[in-house]
Amino acid sequence: MLEQLRETWDSLDSRRRAALVALAVVLVGGLIAVTVWAARPSWAVLYGDLSPRDAQAVVEALREQGVRYRLVAGGATIEVPRERLYELRLDLAGEGLPAASTVGFELFDRTSFSSSDLQNNVNLQRALQGELERSICTLAEISSARVHLAVPEERLFSDQQEAPSASVVVGLDSGRLATAQVAAIAQLVASAVPALVPAAVTVVDTAGRVLSGGWDSAGGLQTMAQMEATRAFEDGLRAHLQSMLDSVLGAHKSVVRVQAELDFQSQELTRETLQPPDGQGVLRREELTQEQYEGSGGPEVGGPAGLTAIGSRTSPGSGGSYEHRHESREYDYSRQHEQVTSPPGQVRRLAVAVVIDEGLSSSVARQVQNLVEAAAGIDSERGDRVTVETMAIEAIKVAEEQTKLAESAQAERQRQQSMGRAVRYGSIIVMLAMIAAASLMLMRTLRPAQRPEAKTRAMPDEPDEEREPETPAEGTGETPEISPVSVEELQASAGLGAAPDEPLVTRLSEMGAQAPADFARQLRDWVSSAEPEGGAEDGES
Repeated sequence: MLEQLRETWDSLDSRRRAALVALAVVLVGGLIAVTVWAARPSWAVLYGDLSPRDAQAVVEALREQGVRYRLVAGGATIEVPRERLYELRLDLAGEGLPAASTVGFELFDRTSFSSSDLQNNVNLQRALQGELERSICTLAEISSARVHLAVPEERLFSDQQEAPSASVVVGLDSGRLATAQVAAIAQLVASAVPALVPAAVTVVDTAGRVLSGGWDSAGGLQTMAQMEATRAFEDGLRAHLQSMLDSVLGAHKSVVRVQAELDFQSQELTRETLQPPDGQGVLRREELTQEQYEGSGGPEVGGPAGLTAIGSRTSPGSGGSYEHRHESREYDYSRQHEQVTSPPGQVRRLAVAVVIDEGLSSSVARQVQNLVEAAAGIDSERGDRVTVETMAIEAIKVAEEQTKLAESAQAERQRQQSMGRAVRYGSIIVMLAMIAAASLMLMRTLRPAQRPEAKTRAMPDEPDEEREPETPAEGTGETPEISPVSVEELQASAGLGAAPDEPLVTRLSEMGAQAPADFARQLRDWVSSAEPEGGAEDGES
């Protein structure tokens, strides 16, 4: 096979050799490109937001395993091939990577008997801080947290005992935490430390803003909570009214704004009412005392102190008689105790402004006003007010432009995806076509040329002047093939005998110039046909 390839290569002219080499280079380059493209990995995030120390440890572990990786986001994120993502996570987790930057109660797994009370107390505080940091980081809006506890030593007397305090620094993924979330963090920390109250917990974000702690009466946490409650009420009512108008008038045909004034004062009223308010009640107790004396006696003496004597008195006379009568009655009245508590957050006044598109009629504006008053619970006695105006809304044009931009962006994304798929599959098809074409050209090059039947030659006695030498067709660019002839036929066509002469040499030169490859093949045939005859002559001699 190699000998045949070598002979075929030797038989090719320089132009065909160059074409074959270029074809081989293109074929090998295409195969390499397809192989590289097919072997290109699909990257997935192994770990993100790593500290430099954790990233360095993970990279070292990946290098030891011989795994390809890629660093992005300034080295804080490590990407690996997607097909090995979960396998690598399990392997690295088994090695304890990435190492946790905080320690919890597992710190006591390595305690020794030689540790002092001070070391145990410090380790307890570190473990408590680490556990609180882990708990705070479980919130969706928080990416990192640091907790510092200031727990004073216990004193013998309670009046000398200092109160503990805490500080929390949080890193936020979003813009800012809500007041309820800040209060939840403060309550979480206060519940984990004995004798710690939420007011002694200071929460600060990484932007340097104080979220809780150290508030005064004018701008404290309670005031911010009231403002957020008012804003939440206004947004909820506005969304409720806007959804109703969008359903009735159509999208972007109306604008609703709500201004509310809430009463955050908490009132507690206790009333006690007697029934009946006037008149006698129910008789509870009655006492009757009557005294009577007869005979001579001194002057009349008054009754007991504090009691009003009711009855008739008889002055001492000749008969000497005395009579005293006392009545006492107690009545019960029904008492009604009423305790009224007014919770904070009641609506004190409400104002609603509605703008509808100028294309709507005035009757629609009146209907919209009636609908808004009913849906918002407008109370005229409370001073509520609803205003409906008809104006041109630029948001309609903006919405239409945004819709067009969104549609064009979607079409552009689809076009890019289609082009990406077309390039991907087209490159594969082109490479396959190039491979097929290269294989076909190679087969044609290596296949031996079919030799046509030898044409009938002119008789040797024909003069040379009547025969014109065959020349390549002009303008065709093709090399004519030489029909295989024997040495005798060639000598006869040249009008010579067995000995070669000048005409034979000229004829051979013309044949070599016309078709070098065929001429070389013809020479090999002459040599092979002459070898048996030479061998036979040597045997006879």
